[in-house]
Amino acid sequence: MKDYRTLSKIALPLAVLFASFSSIFIRLSSAPSLIIAFYRMGFAFIMVLPYTAVIWSRPSTAVPLSDSQSDSQSDSQSGGDPSGDQKQESARDVLLSLLSGLFLALHFATWISSLSFTSVTSSVILVNTHPIMVFIISSLILREHHSPGELIFVLITVTGSTVLSWGDGAKGAGVILGDLLAVAGALSVAVYLVLGRMVRQRMKLSLYTFLVYGSSSCFLLILVLAARIPLWPYAFRDFILFFALAFFCTILGHSIYNWALKYVSSTYLSMNILIEPIAAGVMAFFLFQEIPTLLNGAGAVIVLLGIFGYSRASARLSDET
Repeated sequence: MKDYRTLSKIALPLAVLFASFSSIFIRLSSAPSLIIAFYRMGFAFIMVLPYTAVIWSRPSTAVPLSDSQSDSQSDSQSGGDPSGDQKQESARDVLLSLLSGLFLALHFATWISSLSFTSVTSSVILVNTHPIMVFIISSLILREHHSPGELIFVLITVTGSTVLSWGDGAKGAGVILGDLLAVAGALSVAVYLVLGRMVRQRMKLSLYTFLVYGSSSCFLLILVLAARIPLWPYAFRDFILFFALAFFCTILGHSIYNWALKYVSSTYLSMNILIEPIAAGVMAFFLFQEIPTLLNGAGAVIVLLGIFGYSRASARLSDET
């Protein structure tokens, strides 16, 4: 366990850095947004299949159980069959995982589309307000209690987002549309994270990843077909970018990020969560000459301070409880 914690503290910043390349690879592609989203998740799903097959082929994982059950003596290891309640719970978790895949698909569909309208910096910063969206969902729907400090930083983040979008308003209605799509991407990924937090209490990461990536790919395929967008042909360069999005940004990025969360503290996470928007903004400046306006820059700083403060306040609350 100690080695895992040490490894996680190294892996998490690298995973977030890999994820920060997403917006750059998307901008470099000439394919439609839904096609980029579909191939990204489709390739990622294919990549996790061998690992999932190996895990499921082991006798100890014939019946997917929670991490805590697999670490202790479970009923399946003692030869007993799962009870009816356990089977119902398992079916419920599978359905929630598929629903989680739907919201992940909506996240990529909206966020990737936002990059066609607004700047990389605005898009990445706004989509990274998802911790604030989680706060809203958990407060209004799950009835979870939060500290006054969290609420203050939520208001700061909302204020920063407003200032940032106000700065984009002078650039035309299309840019505002891009900002709104990025916010929709933040909301959908927040629902995905809330569902994942519920399911991952009982389900193995390998099974959860398989179900989410698989269902997300299917939902995105449905969207592509409904929009009557051809699945091919696209330039070989685009397929290289699709592969890079799947391997570097999804497998080495989000998947390792999800694994590392089990072993690092919330405080350490709060410091690393700021890597993605900052790294993406710096790369966009040098690659695409995207220079933020004064209002954009002020709004971005306020949002980043709000996200960081909220993450620290949440970490402090979890430590106390």
